[in-house]
Amino acid sequence: MKKTNNNKPQRGVTYKCVKSFTDKWGDRARKGQRLVYDGSFDFDGGVYVMKHVSGRGYNKAILSKKFTEHFIALNPVK
Repeated sequence: MKKTNNNKPQRGVTYKCVKSFTDKWGDRARKGQRLVYDGSFDFDGGVYVMKHVSGRGYNKAILSKKFTEHFIALNPVK
């Protein structure tokens, strides 16, 4: 598994959290969690909103500039 050079997540791709973080609402994303990007982006805060693959738990928001530090793609779209 290789970190992507692209700073933008791809819609429908599953990502694995490789570095834990707490988002701006206090929700914790832990190392090893699998999240999927569904296309949600908050333009005011510059954050991507990620959902759990399992469908359980709160959505996680990550700053766009920190996305590649915290996630790797498990099934990238070619």
